[in-house]
Amino acid sequence: MLISDDLDEILSICTRIAVMFSGKITGIVHGDRADLGDIGVMMAGGANPINEN
Repeated sequence: MLISDDLDEILSICTRIAVMFSGKITGIVHGDRADLGDIGVMMAGGANPINEN
């Protein structure tokens, strides 16, 4: 497990990324399918479905 706010580090290391906002998980994406725009929306508390497929 890695906890970081460095997106470049996260994208280069992680195979799955869980994004949290206000102590709650707002989304889970696979590292190879991660989109910086979607992650930014989730980091700001925006709605995004959890996608583990």
